[in-house]
Amino acid sequence: MTKKEFMAELRQALSNNKVNNIDEIVADYDEHFAHALAQGKTEDEISKKLGSPDTIAKAYETESMITTIKDPKTPFKLSRALNVLCRLIVLAPFNFLVLCIPGTVLASLIVAGWSCVVALGSCSLAAIAVAFQAHLIALSVWLGVGAFSACLSFAGATVLGGFLMYVITKQFLLFSISYLQWNVKFILER
Repeated sequence: MTKKEFMAELRQALSNNKVNNIDEIVADYDEHFAHALAQGKTEDEISKKLGSPDTIAKAYETESMITTIKDPKTPFKLSRALNVLCRLIVLAPFNFLVLCIPGTVLASLIVAGWSCVVALGSCSLAAIAVAFQAHLIALSVWLGVGAFSACLSFAGATVLGGFLMYVITKQFLLFSISYLQWNVKFILER
């Protein structure tokens, strides 16, 4: 592929992926060509080494999405984070192998944590049912008070556990995205 063809495809791919600063990115790749041509490489060799313009554009789009996710001013959205995580694994397939075992273990622990939160919520509902039945049967005022106290404690543990698991899940996703972002930068700088 010639330099002109590569630049045209890159500009089009960046535009299709709604990447900002298209002119700056194209200028950077123009410098890559100029530097490599000065070293005696052909335009075809340079374009092969730089990679597919579509992949480059998707990497820049993903980089923009990562910036949005990491911005503390924007609300964290789990769906956006998972989308970026999947894109990064596709962009750098080696990451799938590196993250497969530790990622599976950590994801399993997160699922187990959320399962515990759901179980605590279920216990809270069960305690409400027991308190309600104790009141209907009029067994004892103390049984009703005890069941109500258990209900409050399970509800509090559910809220605390839910908040804790939200923070852990968010940090896990942000760490994974940061790691994969480093790999995308490596891909873009090669």
